[in-house]
Amino acid sequence: MERSFSRRQILSTIGITGLVSLSGCSALSGTRTELAGVQVLNPYYGTVDVDLRIEQADEMVIEETLSVVQEDGAETVACSWDRDGEEPVIEARHANDGDWQQFDLAETDEETVLIQAIVRPEAGVSFIVTGEDDDYFVDVCAQEE
Repeated sequence: MERSFSRRQILSTIGITGLVSLSGCSALSGTRTELAGVQVLNPYYGTVDVDLRIEQADEMVIEETLSVVQEDGAETVACSWDRDGEEPVIEARHANDGDWQQFDLAETDEETVLIQAIVRPEAGVSFIVTGEDDDYFVDVCAQEE
């Protein structure tokens, strides 16, 4: 059995394929997200130990365990990554327990972001992205200079 396609179907398929292959691809669009800081927050109770890793260009630039006290607000991570380099990947988990949760800066379309890792006793770690237009944005790395 022969199958025929109309010109409209072929053009539509090519167009959709092109859009799908380009969606989310910051390398082709030239946009890059700059990491302005990482904070770990414990809004619940007591002290929680959190393992944190930050990888950039296939190199581990930060690997540490933080003790985050609820009353202190947040623990701020030293800016040890190259702000002009590849977009870092951030991973966090309850210390020595649970699955690593990951956030890849390449997945956001913001120009500059502050990443906050929120530690939840039973649910693990989740990430909040705060862009320059948000009221709570702080360029932690610029303050360190």
